[in-house]
Amino acid sequence: MTVAGLTKIRSLEECSRINGIIKKISDKKYISKFTHRKDNIKWSELNKKRVDRFFNNNKITEIVLK
Repeated sequence: MTVAGLTKIRSLEECSRINGIIKKISDKKYISKFTHRKDNIKWSELNKKRVDRFFNNNKITEIVLK
C-alpha cells in the first residue's frame, strides 16, 4: 500500500530547512517540526550542499546564514 505524503528530506527541501524532527503520532500520521541551527553545531557535507542549493535558487538569503 502506498501512502501519500512527503518524505523527511522532501519536506525539509520544500521549507528550505536543513534541520527537522519527525514524530509519529499514530500508525499513519507523523508531525514535523522544523528547527533553526544552533551556532555550535558542525555542518555535514549534505547540509552544506543543501544550503548552497537553497542560496543559489534564491530560497534563502545571506541573513539566514549568519
